[in-house]
Amino acid sequence: MKISDIVLIVAMRVPVLGKVAVRIWVSIARLLSRHSIADHWLVGKIAGTLSYRIPVWTKLGNGLKIRVAWNDMIGRSICERGYYEPETVRLIEQIIDEGSLFLDVGAHVGQYTLVASRRVGVRGGVHSFEPDPHTFSWLVDNVRANLLANVTANQSAVAADQEPKRLYFSTVDDIGSNSLALQKARQQTGRSLLVTCTTLDAYVAGKGISQVDVIKADVEGAELPMLMGARAILGGPHPPMLILEFEEERQLAFGSSSGRLAEELQRYGYELWHIGQVLAPYRPKPDGPLSLNILAVHSSRRAILQRLQVVS
Repeated sequence: MKISDIVLIVAMRVPVLGKVAVRIWVSIARLLSRHSIADHWLVGKIAGTLSYRIPVWTKLGNGLKIRVAWNDMIGRSICERGYYEPETVRLIEQIIDEGSLFLDVGAHVGQYTLVASRRVGVRGGVHSFEPDPHTFSWLVDNVRANLLANVTANQSAVAADQEPKRLYFSTVDDIGSNSLALQKARQQTGRSLLVTCTTLDAYVAGKGISQVDVIKADVEGAELPMLMGARAILGGPHPPMLILEFEEERQLAFGSSSGRLAEELQRYGYELWHIGQVLAPYRPKPDGPLSLNILAVHSSRRAILQRLQVVS
């Protein structure tokens, strides 16, 4: 029997020992700048089998501290590049003004919450929503670590109504794929939890918020239900800008599609732009990209595009 086999058996029989071992292993490897050692297959095997998020502290591109899971896709991107989805981060930094009100729906461990908090300043506010209790605790820790007094964190999903719903957990290497609908092989973990839900309209009314400026939502296919619970906000006198994930496979899991999602936004007077190195008009097509981040700008706020790099 190989040494690696013995280590794996011990880790399975004594999970606490296995978690401590991979955490120390990754910490030492990072200290030595030897990422290849930290990525040893045995580390991934132990962490994956134990559903263990290997915690590491790093910094975002703006200098704020953030704890992420080394073995999570999003966490690794932040460790190595400073941000996950840097083009979307750059866009958010451009469209958020001091004093703005930002909603981070599907906040994960808080990258966008931390970015927005710095941009809106003391006169603005960030309200974040994350239903996974474990991920939510990391979100709160990251807010506290940076002393962000303008952030309100909510352990809740956002949907079309306020009835509790089941959250299906993905594998530990793709925490961001937790979803209110069972989809894709990586979510067949057998783990789920009934979670609290709110609607954006109900939340904003309950908090006495008069104006929302920007909504970022990454809710793994539940974008249309989220919009259905935000009709008062979208149809109000100051329609917010939205940044949404359009991913066809995830939309189908909720009985929707990227085309249907686009139609709903256009019904409220929104224009859609694909987020890349520059903004380009977006129109759903059968042969189009399967996954995109989209900026939705209401026609009444089109002037914001003048500060952005846009192609027609």
